[in-house]
Amino acid sequence: MSRVAPLAASLVALALGACVEPHTPGDETDAPESTSGPSTAGESTVNTVTSAAPSTTEGVDPTETEGGCLEGSLGCQCTPSGTCDDGLSCIEAVCIPASCGNGEIEPEFGEECDPGVADDPMCELDCTLKPTCGNGQLEVGEPCDDGNDNNNDACLNTCEPNTCGDGYLWAETEECDDGADNDDEGACLSTCESARCGDAYLWQGVEGCDDGDQDNTDACLNNCTPATCGDGYVWQGAEECDDGNAIDDDGCGNDCTLAPTEFDDCGFPSDDGVWVEFSWTTQDQQPGDPEFSFSSTPGWGAPQWSPQAVDLFAGIVAGNDPIGWVLRVDNADTLRLRFKTTGLSFDSATVCVKGRSSSAQFGVNFDLRNSQNGNCGGSGSFSADWIEQHDGIALPDNCVLQDSNLQTLDITVNGGVDQLLGLRSVRLALHNTNF
Repeated sequence: MSRVAPLAASLVALALGACVEPHTPGDETDAPESTSGPSTAGESTVNTVTSAAPSTTEGVDPTETEGGCLEGSLGCQCTPSGTCDDGLSCIEAVCIPASCGNGEIEPEFGEECDPGVADDPMCELDCTLKPTCGNGQLEVGEPCDDGNDNNNDACLNTCEPNTCGDGYLWAETEECDDGADNDDEGACLSTCESARCGDAYLWQGVEGCDDGDQDNTDACLNNCTPATCGDGYVWQGAEECDDGNAIDDDGCGNDCTLAPTEFDDCGFPSDDGVWVEFSWTTQDQQPGDPEFSFSSTPGWGAPQWSPQAVDLFAGIVAGNDPIGWVLRVDNADTLRLRFKTTGLSFDSATVCVKGRSSSAQFGVNFDLRNSQNGNCGGSGSFSADWIEQHDGIALPDNCVLQDSNLQTLDITVNGGVDQLLGLRSVRLALHNTNF
C-alpha cells in the first residue's frame, strides 16, 4: 500500500457510509400477490393487483456501482478514465476530497508539489515550491537571481550581490578581488582597486614609498622611490642642490651641497654656467689677437665658442697705459667680438668689462650691441681715474641667442671726440647653462 493508503481508506469508509441507507428490521413488505377468482358464467372477472414488482433492468443508472455509488462521486470508484467530480481526487481508484498532502500534485488546485506526509526541502507546507536560486525569478529571500552560473557579474550563483571582498572579480566594476586577502599594503586594495604608484598606499615589497602626490621635490619621488642625493631632484629642506651626476667640483657637490659661490670682478656669479674672456693685457697684443680663457665647465671651451675679435674699421690702437697694455677705442671705432652658442641653452647673459677712460680729463661711455639680434645690448662707463676699473652689463633676456652658430658683441664709444676707452678685457658669461 502507498504512503496515502491509510488516509484514502479512511476517506473511502466515510464516503461509503454516507452513500448507503441503513436497514431497519421489520420494515420488509411482502410482495403483493395477484388474485383472480374462477370465472363463472354471467359474472365479470376482476383481477386485483395491490403492488407491481419493480423492473430489474429499466430505470437503472449505468454508472451506478454496486451499493448505489456513482462513479466519480465522493467515496465512490473513479471513472474508468481515472477522474472524479470537481473538488475530488482519484486516489487508489477511489474519489476522495482534493487535499495538499495527499501525495498527488494537483495543478488544477494550485499545487506545485505534494510530497504527501514526507518532508521535502523543496516544497512548502501549502504545496508550493520553495524559492530556488538560479531559476531567474526573484523570489522571497533572494536579493538577486539572474538565472546564470556566472560569478563575475552583479549577482553570484548564491543569489547574493557581488561585492568587493567576496573573492569574485566583478567584471568592468572591480579591478581585482582577493577576498579576505584584500589589503591596502598588497597588490589588491580593500577597495578592489589594483595597487599602483601614486595611490597613497604603500605596496609592500614593490614600492619604497607612496605619498600619493606628483611632487618630485619631497621625500618620495613620483616613481615611488625615496628621494636620494644624486637622483637629479632637489629635495626641498634636505638638499641644497642635486645635479644628478658624480662630479664633485661643478658647483653642486656629491653630497648635494652647493659649493661656495664665486663671483667675477663685476659681481656676477662665475660658477653657474660657462664663460669666455677676451683680454689684451700682454705687451704688443693687437685688437685681432686677444688672449682667450674659458670656464672649467667639462666639455665646453674654445672649439664650442670659436671666439674671434675684429677691428671693423682698423682704427683701434694698442699701447701702454698707466694700468698696463690696453686697446684705445674712440668714437669712430668698433671692436667686434664673435662667438658661438651651439648646443647651449641658458637663463641669462652678462658682460664684465675691464679698463678705464684713457682721456686725461673726461670719463667714457661705451655700448655693447648684438648686431645679429637687432642691436640689443647695454651700456657701461669708466671714469678718468688712473686705475683699472670694471663695469658689469646684464644683457636683456634673449639678447644673446641660444644654440646659435654666430653671435656678436660690438663695443663702441658713444661720447664725443674727447672720449677714449682704454680696454683691457671683456668677459661674457651665460648663466644656468644646459648643454
